[in-house]
Amino acid sequence: MSLVDTAMTTGAPDYYKTILLGGLHNSTPILAYIDDDGYFVFRLADDLDAWGNTVKMGLAELAAVLSPAKRFDRRGQLLFYDDFECELARWVATSNGAGGSCAISEDRARSGWQSVKAVAGSDGARYAGLTGWLPLVSFTKTGLEVSVTLSLDTDYFLMSMMLLGKDYDCSMAIKYFPGTDTVQYFSQTGAYIALSSSVALKENDRIFNTFKLVCNRETFYYDHLLINHYSFDMTDKPLWKCASTDPYYAQIDLYNYAKAGKNPVMYIDDVIVTHNEP
Repeated sequence: MSLVDTAMTTGAPDYYKTILLGGLHNSTPILAYIDDDGYFVFRLADDLDAWGNTVKMGLAELAAVLSPAKRFDRRGQLLFYDDFECELARWVATSNGAGGSCAISEDRARSGWQSVKAVAGSDGARYAGLTGWLPLVSFTKTGLEVSVTLSLDTDYFLMSMMLLGKDYDCSMAIKYFPGTDTVQYFSQTGAYIALSSSVALKENDRIFNTFKLVCNRETFYYDHLLINHYSFDMTDKPLWKCASTDPYYAQIDLYNYAKAGKNPVMYIDDVIVTHNEP
């Protein structure tokens, strides 16, 4: 008997049935029932996100979460979201090295039907990935989130966002090395420095690992980094910055770098930019 049949048979407005929707992070349940007038009613069973933060959601954000933007971490206001269902119109896709390519693919997807398949070249600069740009509307805490699959043939995954304008350009970036479980961050000096060597993620072309990096553009410091269930406080780490007369905009770089002689495949999906992070 289906949920609809069961609810209609019981005829009780207080009859609840928990259904798990794949579009919500951590299988957040929705309570569904039929009211006295025969209408379906849906209610979130909890108001906490994956990190225990109390969140109030309006219909617009509920629709975004179900879509499924911001299902990993609901903090911050949604500024930009791309699940690549509209192809690569917002991006420049590039690759370097023998066997390298970067294109839309239906082979794998975290949400919807498509993702970006980035095959890094086996020689030369050995990379494949995306670069995109968007305008900035505030200089509060800004977050960049993306979900990717990993391969042991990948040397490292690069995730970077430059925030330009307002007298200074600054950059937040990390590298993740699947072979050593190591995370490095782009430091004030322009060098990459180890943040952790114990971030163990599964290398599998059907498992999308989610990375979210947040910085404080007003103080020019990192704020925090989330990688799946890992969380890092980075509030003591200053951003790289330089004086600038650039107009206000941001540049995003997401790249798969190969080990020599290898052509690792990385699927990229659900790129999200937030601002006004708490």
